[in-house]
Amino acid sequence: MDVFSYLVHTFHIINRNGVVNMKKGRVVSLKRTGIFKIVNKDKTKIFLFTLLLIGIVFGIILFSEKQNTNVFVGKFFNFYIKSRSYSNFLKIFASSVLFFIVIDLIFLVSSISLSGAITIPVFILFLGYMFGSFMSFNYYNYSLKGLAFNAILIIPIFISYFIVLISTAKFSFSFAVMLSTLVINNEKSIKISIEFITLIKKYLMLLLFTIIISLFDSLLGFYLIKLFDF
Repeated sequence: MDVFSYLVHTFHIINRNGVVNMKKGRVVSLKRTGIFKIVNKDKTKIFLFTLLLIGIVFGIILFSEKQNTNVFVGKFFNFYIKSRSYSNFLKIFASSVLFFIVIDLIFLVSSISLSGAITIPVFILFLGYMFGSFMSFNYYNYSLKGLAFNAILIIPIFISYFIVLISTAKFSFSFAVMLSTLVINNEKSIKISIEFITLIKKYLMLLLFTIIISLFDSLLGFYLIKLFDF
């Protein structure tokens, strides 16, 4: 059963148990809109990438120095600059790896939780929003120097990481939907153990790419951060 079937089946189960008072005709009408089909197979990746892009666009457009978000982004900017201004390359690398691994772990925990089908898309949207806000912060405060900083140090690293992350998040989202459906239906499935092993393999690959991306991030930070006097 694919992810779309799981979602539809879950909504029928919820309807029968009386958790949500929803008429059958309304469920059918929702299916006709194609809303649930967006999480079917490769469309999941498109869905998550779309959320990321929406978040980035909103982060860029809605950024304002009067927002509370600006305080958080400013603190992250200071952390980014300070952590890459070390004279010791290993410290820069360790800081970069730790930052990205924290994000990896959030997605891993979400994928094995009942709320993962909701938290994974929301967190993707949040990451996009913060990324867009961060780029806007750099431009708003440092003008052309901020643009150059984004183009050289920020965009290549973070976009590379997001591509790998969403490829993994696609499977995490499907796994979270499957897990929540089995729990709601109180069913036992041998397939879930096989899928869990695949999930762990996916995250081991993500960990490998995280280390590689962190290495490039550290190299850029170590050699090029000195070009920017913030």
